[in-house]
Amino acid sequence: MGRIVVATLFVLLSFSGARGQLLKGYGFKAGMVVANQDFDYSAGFQADTKNRSGLNFGIFAEWLSLPSLSVLTEAHYIQKGHVDEFVQTDEFATPIRIIKFDQRLDYLSIPLLAKVTLRTKHLLPYLIAGPRFDFLLGYKSDTAGEIYRELKDADVGGTIGLGVESTSRPVKVLLEFRYSPDFTSAYQTDLLKVKNSSFEILFGVRR
Repeated sequence: MGRIVVATLFVLLSFSGARGQLLKGYGFKAGMVVANQDFDYSAGFQADTKNRSGLNFGIFAEWLSLPSLSVLTEAHYIQKGHVDEFVQTDEFATPIRIIKFDQRLDYLSIPLLAKVTLRTKHLLPYLIAGPRFDFLLGYKSDTAGEIYRELKDADVGGTIGLGVESTSRPVKVLLEFRYSPDFTSAYQTDLLKVKNSSFEILFGVRR
């Protein structure tokens, strides 16, 4: 939580120190995350993990007043992880029910994104892409606690996506779809590598 406060203060101070043409706008984004983790064992086995739904919310600043190109600096709280599913059977091996175990990871995510905007009369569709730095805040695990206790404090990944923004003034609304894979492993030993990835659907407002 302290890291979120520090990142928020940094972005807000940037707003006050960059007026005129450099700061193009700022705002807030929030939405849903569909996350999963790849459990890649050195023996060639991969665990069959399931997607989990989580939350994502954060603030952003948009820089540069070029006609179609700008830069986004963002700070997000994002929930990642996965779900484990097991089939419970009776004494005759007949399936009774599916038992689900939720494995949640909380991150402070800092994307640095290039944004290319196409201008139309009523809407502003755009593409985003760039690196991302995630810092582990904590976890809540039903069964994976032994692995999660050894997770790295920071991951490096990338984010690509597309969105659309209104042309209304003074406040614009936006809708954004993102894919955010990690380049580095959140956990790594000689036997196992664990890597995060997520899809995000975000709504936002921008001034």
